[in-house]
Amino acid sequence: MRLRPSRVVAGLAVTTTMLVSAIFGLAPAAGASSCRTVALKSGNYYVSAEFGWDGHGGGMLRARATAIGPWEEFVQCDYGSYWVFEAAGASTITFVSTEKEYEQGDYGMLRARTSEVGTWEQYTLVVVRSGVFALKARANNKYVTVERQYVGDRFGMLRARSDSIGPWEEFQIFAL
Repeated sequence: MRLRPSRVVAGLAVTTTMLVSAIFGLAPAAGASSCRTVALKSGNYYVSAEFGWDGHGGGMLRARATAIGPWEEFVQCDYGSYWVFEAAGASTITFVSTEKEYEQGDYGMLRARTSEVGTWEQYTLVVVRSGVFALKARANNKYVTVERQYVGDRFGMLRARSDSIGPWEEFQIFAL
């Protein structure tokens, strides 16, 4: 049995969290988990966790799939002032993390790679417009960007690297 995170009410960001909770039908209750299986989409592509890779890029998140399969499913959990995403297709509990110690073109890469939740695994959701959100990493206070200009196995890599929201930072979140 997988244990899901508990909700912790704290800070001013609760207003956005409550709005997103209402949109997705999540009913947060003090001390109770509030999680839902979702798929994230940017442009025409669903976000995938690359579990077939080892090492540095293992578990990298990329917007590259045209359909939803096990690698495109995430469990989105409400912690009150932030959200955590767990890769549902992993064989063990694997939370999405922002790699803020990576350098240059890999700085801020999002990877499904850890069983613990710390600051690197925390994201706030910013409502851009109806049905469209931006993710902001608490690890470095940057918005998550889809690297559409990358080619090959880096195409569509998700990185927390932007100071502003544009089309590459916009996501739709679909409850599954």
